[in-house]
Amino acid sequence: MHFVPEAEADRQGAEVAAAAKDPASRAVIKKALVAAARDEAHYVRRRAVDGLVHLGDAESIAIVEDLARRDPCVDTTPGRQGSRPVREAAEGALRARSGR
Repeated sequence: MHFVPEAEADRQGAEVAAAAKDPASRAVIKKALVAAARDEAHYVRRRAVDGLVHLGDAESIAIVEDLARRDPCVDTTPGRQGSRPVREAAEGALRARSGR
């Protein structure tokens, strides 16, 4: 199995979202990202964050804001115990979007 480093995967997801110029492509991408934001796997929800922020419409941003407030994932990895990777990613993406 091939794993892409986190920063590279985020960049790729953002590029796909940004590249969709026509409404039909954007709708397909948005549908996939919305489904990913609701996935059981925290790493799938984490990956949806950047694409949704890049789409930038009100519904996509509201989903990211909800993930920042309510995502249930708590990391149990030694050294990261108690961190909330999806919430942290969503908060960071929203801060970057607003320029803070």
